[in-house]
Amino acid sequence: MSTAAYVPEYGDRVTVRRWVQTADGARSDESARTGVLVEVVASSDGYYLRLDDDGARIFTGYQFLGGGQDGRSPASLVTEVTRAEDGTRGTATELYRQQVTPDMAVVADGAAVVLEISDALAGHVVRRVTVTNLTEFWDILEAAGTANGAHQAEAERLRAVGLDEKRRSEGRLTRLEAVDDIAANGYSRSYGVRLTHDAKAGVVPDAEGPVQVTFLAGGYFTVIYNPTPRIPS
Repeated sequence: MSTAAYVPEYGDRVTVRRWVQTADGARSDESARTGVLVEVVASSDGYYLRLDDDGARIFTGYQFLGGGQDGRSPASLVTEVTRAEDGTRGTATELYRQQVTPDMAVVADGAAVVLEISDALAGHVVRRVTVTNLTEFWDILEAAGTANGAHQAEAERLRAVGLDEKRRSEGRLTRLEAVDDIAANGYSRSYGVRLTHDAKAGVVPDAEGPVQVTFLAGGYFTVIYNPTPRIPS
């Protein structure tokens, strides 16, 4: 790297210039890009850099290209990285930062709001996504939250229905369910109400009666029908 005095740092705004240079010093294919460094990975002979325009990685070390344009002169790819503006690192283009999750931060850089996606384990930025319309983005987030809430509510309802079905299949009924069951088997609802009331009060069910109702811990009832009952008076 030709500007050895500058050490690339995450958050710096830099200009990257690249050109092909032959052994005699001739240059060709010159290009320049300016952006914010969102990835800086040091290697033994340079750095791997990525700018916030989501471009490909840029290697700053020596890269031999073989023969030059004439096919004979040795040529290499030269990369020069310089600071594009003065200012403290990370603050010149960053006005606000809030880490939302270990992998995502919301950043205001003075020009736009940016969602910064990072690799929490590797410790470098994977991508920066600019939010171009904050109002629309907020509406989308709100709609997504509403949809997610409705899904979770339905999932909880189905979970509760499943638990109730399991409970009923085990013979544990609420008082209303017990009365409904007794009425569905041909007895009056008032008879079912009296049996559940007595069971809750601790009255031992009549073993010879047509229906035996028992009160369980947790506030539930069991209902057992006598196949050869004594008809109640």
